[in-house]
Amino acid sequence: MAEKHLKMLSRLKQDYGLGEIHQCIEDLVANGLRPERFSAGEVRPDRQTVTQYLASWCRRVGLSQEACAEWLVDYCQETLAPLSHSSLSQIRHSTKSNLKYIYRDASGFVCYGRHNFFKAACSEACPFYHEQMLLYEKYLQEKEAVKNYELREVPLEERLAQQLQEETKQKFAACIKLIREKAGEGLNYPPIVAFLNAREYKTRHGKPWNVANLRACLKKLGIKEPKRTFEPQFQEALALIKTGREQGLTQPQIVEILQQKGYKTRTGLEWNPGVLNLELQRLHKQAEKWNKI
Repeated sequence: MAEKHLKMLSRLKQDYGLGEIHQCIEDLVANGLRPERFSAGEVRPDRQTVTQYLASWCRRVGLSQEACAEWLVDYCQETLAPLSHSSLSQIRHSTKSNLKYIYRDASGFVCYGRHNFFKAACSEACPFYHEQMLLYEKYLQEKEAVKNYELREVPLEERLAQQLQEETKQKFAACIKLIREKAGEGLNYPPIVAFLNAREYKTRHGKPWNVANLRACLKKLGIKEPKRTFEPQFQEALALIKTGREQGLTQPQIVEILQQKGYKTRTGLEWNPGVLNLELQRLHKQAEKWNKI
């Protein structure tokens, strides 16, 4: 099997004038991933990682995606199959997907020279060797920087900022829970906004709630604005208002009765003198309209 894949790769090398096949690639093609080269408990690269590595090398040396697929698909099915539990058809499909990814979106070829993750053979004669060793040094520096950052003593200001961010996230999560509950109760946007702002809940960006940002938030959550469910009790409230006016009650007295009985406005808000006055004006206009008919 190994000889077959090496011959095919050698033929492609000649056809496309690729130069020498690098030692690590020849080792992987001939031997696959050698388990005995890894110590106990050491993480071993999986089939997809090896596939992407080989595809990345092909791309780096100038082999087209189609030419790479000529040998790499069969190689993955025959040599790398033991590294996974996938069927041959799944491996074939996965290999083609990896090829598309490498040739379209992936970054440059990286092997880190003799420190490669595959424990494959390496030679200083490789034209990429010194470049890859520099990349490995950079990798170690970045790894050490991350380690030092994680182990550093966090300044008090930063700890307080992190704590504040966490508290903001928790409060926003509680806010979303309330929004879901209120929407489930049938409240439409204005009363939900009033409820949130009365309790000083803020948006994700720390701003007061309004109908626009509530609508955008509910849209992201996949929650539609409930249909108004206050019409039946609102009509009862209007009947009580008319009776109160006929009895000569003042507006504050009517508002107090409405609040005591638990009636809501047409949008589900608490009654107050301002809303009552507005509804009385509407009733007066309706009466004038009917008198003209």
